[in-house]
Amino acid sequence: NRRDLLGRCLAALSRQDAAPQRFAVLVVDNASSDGTRELVASAATAAPYALELIEEPALGLSRARNAGARASRTPWLAYLDDDAMPLPGWMSAVLAFIETHPEPGVFGGPYVPFYLDPPPRWLPGDLGRFWQGDRVTRLPWRRCTLIGCNFMTHRQVFEAVGGFDPELGVRGQDVRYGEETMFYRRALELGFPVHYTPGPVVEHLVRSEKYRLAWHASSLTELGKSLARKLGPLRAVPAVLVLLPFVPLLTA
Repeated sequence: NRRDLLGRCLAALSRQDAAPQRFAVLVVDNASSDGTRELVASAATAAPYALELIEEPALGLSRARNAGARASRTPWLAYLDDDAMPLPGWMSAVLAFIETHPEPGVFGGPYVPFYLDPPPRWLPGDLGRFWQGDRVTRLPWRRCTLIGCNFMTHRQVFEAVGGFDPELGVRGQDVRYGEETMFYRRALELGFPVHYTPGPVVEHLVRSEKYRLAWHASSLTELGKSLARKLGPLRAVPAVLVLLPFVPLLTA
């Protein structure tokens, strides 16, 4: 139920400097009730790229991402959240990385913050920024990680991993983190290459609820709980310290 943000994201995809024939967009409607379907239908008449909507009635971010992958038909998949706005060179950077790293794998990029409401003065500027350096890095490497709102995978990897764990990821008001962490950790275990690349950049919304210290305490607690469910308490501790060549997948 974030129709306005989804509209912004679709508009940002219309401003990509890559040829629109090189990608298509699939929006996954995850039990919305705010006019998301009507928004996408309207946007599809004007978008320069192919735009389609599918529905996943079972609530959950991981379920929506898995539904999008099953409905798509391309070798490479990319995931954007509706509150992640790709910069104009995002698609070109994604395609360029695929061309230089064509083997099945996983990769992701950084994000920088944007705000709808002015942040408080005490809020650190780096809070809404995820940047793991200015060079391509193959994981595992120190504390380098990947984030789900700017996350790309080859279909072969998706199928081998089994998709995103439906027990992890946000489900309405039930916050469970770590679904992308478990995905790429499983890919590493299976021998697939996993990279961070600084090229494809998105702007990610710092929501106003993050202006409260209590939100951050609760968020870290839920992250620890989520990873502990899958990794065991001791192994989860370090993680807390976190028909085209390509289709972006959005969840609404």
